[in-house]
Amino acid sequence: MVRVLVFVASVSCCAAVLADTIRVPQDQTTIQAGINAAVDGDTVLVADGTYTGPGNKNLTLGGRAVWLRSESGPESCVIDCEDDGRGFVLDSTGETLESVIDGFRITRAVTITVESGAGILCHESSPTIRNCIIDSCFAGANGGGIDLVLSDALIANCRIVSNSAGLDGGGAAIGTIGNPMFVNCLVAANYTGLGAYTCGGGNSGAGLQIGGNALIVNSTIVGNNAYCGTGGGVDADNNLSAPIIVNSVIWFNWPGQITFATPTGTVVRYSNIQFGWPGEHNIGVDPLFVSLAGPDNNPLTWEDNDYRLSAGSPCIDAGTVCALVGDPADLDDDGDTVEYLPLDLDAEGRFFDDPNMVDTGNGQPAVVDMGAYEFGGDGPQPCPGDTNGDGEIDLTDLSVLLGNFGSSAARMSDGDFDCNGTVDLADLSALLAQFGTICQ
Repeated sequence: MVRVLVFVASVSCCAAVLADTIRVPQDQTTIQAGINAAVDGDTVLVADGTYTGPGNKNLTLGGRAVWLRSESGPESCVIDCEDDGRGFVLDSTGETLESVIDGFRITRAVTITVESGAGILCHESSPTIRNCIIDSCFAGANGGGIDLVLSDALIANCRIVSNSAGLDGGGAAIGTIGNPMFVNCLVAANYTGLGAYTCGGGNSGAGLQIGGNALIVNSTIVGNNAYCGTGGGVDADNNLSAPIIVNSVIWFNWPGQITFATPTGTVVRYSNIQFGWPGEHNIGVDPLFVSLAGPDNNPLTWEDNDYRLSAGSPCIDAGTVCALVGDPADLDDDGDTVEYLPLDLDAEGRFFDDPNMVDTGNGQPAVVDMGAYEFGGDGPQPCPGDTNGDGEIDLTDLSVLLGNFGSSAARMSDGDFDCNGTVDLADLSALLAQFGTICQ
């Protein structure tokens, strides 16, 4: 156990807080024992390996604001439930986004017929789940990979793949109350119906089943199959459903890409939906994945499929920076949670301007791509005040803004830096506050 000194500043004084790093299995033999030994602010660091048996499944954080993380990432640290029990059970435990599950592969979790949430159950719990792989899990009821009920959880940079559910939500099920976010996620090769205990009475939302609200940003939802139901990609077939989908690719799901209720609160923007979808700047053309089916020519065997964008993809530089939710999961570990989302699902830079593509999205070069993966390399973060993306806020930018002042349906390259659709005094103020500076 390593103890480090962390200083917490308040208005009138400074206090020293001791934070532990508890190592598994060096300090505690099981993951649950490591969590139980932790208090708010501690880190539980889990060494590489495959963890099975009691103390390494049906894990609960007990409401602790701890950082449970693997040493080297999900490819090297596996929670194998061996087809007997859940990965995590966060049931009425009240976690907030300060409770973090980071860098695990959760596999072969199973619940019985009437139970939901095999990989991770979040009921009245809203943790941050980042950099995880959740695969090969089966829920007898809803949410093979994840079940979110009364939850505002943040799911970031996760791969939710090859899971199944007896009822709804093969990849994930989201209840009618709560505002979870899925950011930079791959939801692929999940299913409902086939192999489940029943066909009928549900079996919808093979990728995501959304009973209420959810924000889905820069995610790729592909190759999911609701064999006996509806909404292969996303099922929002509930009058209370009001998901927002932006900068995402929903493709090759069956039957249909999105099923929605009438009237519907579903909003889809700057996304590539197979066969098209109404909404601002949506397209419906082949995303040109590197390999939809992989060397084995089977789109349902996700391990060898490559959902990155190939050169010439219409999804490149076609998203909107305005939709980015900041970096609430602090994906680059720099302590800045309000910067534009800095990384993609590969932990590569989220911004890269492809000189061979016309920027059809909204932003300054580099315009963000659609989907979980950014094409190219690592470009500079856009910054308010810079209309042309040259990194300098100068008279050229001021001239562009003033030339468009008062215009509606504007873009960031026109001077609409706060993305409210109008070039106005707030945008001018943002530019002048940074005038003469160089931003990176």
